[in-house]
Amino acid sequence: MNNNRAPLDRGLMGRWVLFSTLGYGIGGIVGWAIATSVWLFSSAYSSDSAVPFILSMAGGGAIAGISIGLAQWRAIRLKAPHASKLAWIGENVAGMAIGWTAFFWVLFIFGKGETIVLALLVSGGLWGFLAGAIQWHILQGQIQRASIWFALNGLIGIVVFGIGWAWIPWLFFDYLSWMGSETYGIPIFGTMFSLISWPLAGVLAGGTTGGLLFRLLRPPKPEG
Repeated sequence: MNNNRAPLDRGLMGRWVLFSTLGYGIGGIVGWAIATSVWLFSSAYSSDSAVPFILSMAGGGAIAGISIGLAQWRAIRLKAPHASKLAWIGENVAGMAIGWTAFFWVLFIFGKGETIVLALLVSGGLWGFLAGAIQWHILQGQIQRASIWFALNGLIGIVVFGIGWAWIPWLFFDYLSWMGSETYGIPIFGTMFSLISWPLAGVLAGGTTGGLLFRLLRPPKPEG
């Protein structure tokens, strides 16, 4: 029985990494592109640049959450067929919207570039914890060793956000002048680098959380 289970687990692990890469990659790229487009449009009608930007980033995070939730659910459904698709996607939407909002809120409120580390710690740790809570809740207690699960997910979230947003500090220097203006340089520069940073973040997220998940995931109890 154990011999039959090992190839299945490796296949599930591979699917989890692949779909996590696609989920984070597509979600991060599309979320940023749409969010900054909405921000550029809304800022033309508002004198306050911070509020439209943060609100648009919340929307971008929600888009990323849809992509991540849908992709990871397609991987986990073979291991946990009882997992709710709508709940998995919906809670990922809420979690990523909160994470992206927290990141840019800290940057705008506390001083932009000077607080990049604080922003990553707050938002990444929050997303990691929320992602762990989402999976813990929907998998109905199948994940063993809760303290290890939540602690490592928090650390993983910080690293993943650190990679996904690795190019953000460049926005606070004068490296956008070659694009014509800072206003239009932000979405262009961000989308270009998101093509690398978010898929890479997805590979890391998939590999680390997948390895942890499938080691701590106990089989569901037989009914009856």
